Amino acid sequence: MRVRTNQKSKTISFVEIDEAVWGILPNRMLLRLNISLQAPAELSQQQAKRLIEEIEKHAWERFLKYLTYRERSLWECQQFLKNLPLHPSLVPKLIEQAEKYNYISDQRFAEIMTRSMCEYGKSKREISNKLHEKRISSNLIDQYLDEYYYSQEEQILQDNLKKALARYSRFPQKERIEKLKNYLYRKGFSYSKIMTALAKVEQEK
Repeated sequence: MRVRTNQKSKTISFVEIDEAVWGILPNRMLLRLNISLQAPAELSQQQAKRLIEEIEKHAWERFLKYLTYRERSLWECQQFLKNLPLHPSLVPKLIEQAEKYNYISDQRFAEIMTRSMCEYGKSKREISNKLHEKRISSNLIDQYLDEYYYSQEEQILQDNLKKALARYSRFPQKERIEKLKNYLYRKGFSYSKIMTALAKVEQEK
């Protein structure tokens, strides 16, 4: 099997085996494995197997660091591994290993993100869009919106309205009301709920 390296930086190189990129390794590891950093070389099946094992081990260590930074969706993990780069045959193995240890859970990811975004006053549309962006299933999105969002929706709308009132306070009342309605509608709140919230503000005045 023919192996070739291509330096990514002073300390790390891409590793190609039979013209396919398999991953990256520190140069010190490549030298320890007697892999030339200068010219292509022929490897035995056993040597190539050892090299791939080291690539997988190094990718796993990088993957664990990525997972410890914050909760990740399955799709985010797949994209991270593909972009390392890593040979497509190794990606499912590392994903499966992470799932085995419960390091990845779209259910847990959806719950944590929904709860957090509710605490930050995000609208249903903002939460749903963010979760869809992370490739979370519609079933999980609906489940956690039911659990965390709807019971707080009125307060979330009021919090967004207060922010909008501060933003548009310099405008004449008629123009301010239109801007408030448009702002909240773009956030994803329904027209009827926006009007109810505005009416409540007027009553409080």
